[in-house]
Amino acid sequence: MVWYTILAHANEMLVGEGALNPLPLPTRLRSVRPKATNTAAEGPASFESGAREVLSLATARPDLDTPAVVKAAVIAAIQVPHTYMTYTPSRGLPELREAVAQKLCTRNGVRYEPGTELLVTAGTHEALYVGLQAVVEPGDEVLVLDPSWVAYSGMISLAGGVPRMVALRENRLDIDELKRAITPRTRAFVFNNPNNPTGTVFTREELAAVADLLEKHDILAIVDEIYEEFVYDGRQHISLAALPGARERVLLINGYSKAYAMTGWRVGYAAGPSWLIDRMLIIHQHLISSPCAFAQKGASVAYSEASDHVRSMVAMYDRRRLLLNEALARVPWVRHSLPEGACFYFLRVDSALDSSTLAGMIAGRAGIVLTPGGAFGPSGEHHLRLSFAALPEARVGEAVDRLAAALEAIVK
Repeated sequence: MVWYTILAHANEMLVGEGALNPLPLPTRLRSVRPKATNTAAEGPASFESGAREVLSLATARPDLDTPAVVKAAVIAAIQVPHTYMTYTPSRGLPELREAVAQKLCTRNGVRYEPGTELLVTAGTHEALYVGLQAVVEPGDEVLVLDPSWVAYSGMISLAGGVPRMVALRENRLDIDELKRAITPRTRAFVFNNPNNPTGTVFTREELAAVADLLEKHDILAIVDEIYEEFVYDGRQHISLAALPGARERVLLINGYSKAYAMTGWRVGYAAGPSWLIDRMLIIHQHLISSPCAFAQKGASVAYSEASDHVRSMVAMYDRRRLLLNEALARVPWVRHSLPEGACFYFLRVDSALDSSTLAGMIAGRAGIVLTPGGAFGPSGEHHLRLSFAALPEARVGEAVDRLAAALEAIVK
């Protein structure tokens, strides 16, 4: 019951308020809410829905193991005395930066200098946070797609910026709406491709229109490409930085958590113009100095030696995606579209309840943990995000049946 209460009110909680906190709440925290995906995912450890097993579909944490070749590289590294048990260069292991630069060139079509234009970080979270800290002044506006990943707005606020939401139109980028949102205070545009939570894969035409706006208004784009491998039905992921004239106005963010099942390893990176990476490096040095050395060593072989793992994983996710599409079509009160990429369904639920309350009630009745859609932006209200990253094919039917039964009791 405690977990249900936390989940149902995740979007209304203010960090640090209450009788047990003797110090005033800092201004920069007053608009920052607890991260909804963590709140949802961590609650079930102390929660059971009767005798029924809790099925958490709240996060994009893969249910696959890290590739054996990556683990082998780490095991070998920690056997070398005094080498991978100490700090690495602040920018990251040279061999990892070389591997990242090679991958970005051959797969994404954009060249970066490993010594000056790449920074290895503690996951993509740190890369995004440090990037925003490096460019945002207090009061600056940062454009964010609505809906978007739950952490962007919080990171912008922590940097002193003001998130300005730009609504998608039927899950597509609305360039006219984006233009209208730009003001003299606009400093950056943060988005992910594919989009989390809708699964939209942005087209070359959409990205070219963004590139034109970046140049016209002198805006930086911070592009989170963590789901780049997960695209379906013959679509192609395109990096904004690879488009003509865009490279110098793009900070590209990526990492190993999703495609290589390395969520706990905390290895990500940022690629961008040297002036920006130099700024980020200063913050990074004071924040963490450098990521874990042997985790970096493992990541250094992933791009070159674990491609079979990624292909197998994408095929598995695609099967789950298609099975869910068929099963969800039979559920009253739910509307959805087939995701083009990533590993989520963003479900529109015909209910007057707000998304946090609805998610809590579903968890309490069915033991199915979903992320409230309102956490992704105002347009996400009356939606729930279902992740199939850890939903085996054999359990798709069970998961949807439990969801349908709960909705029948709640909505009917």
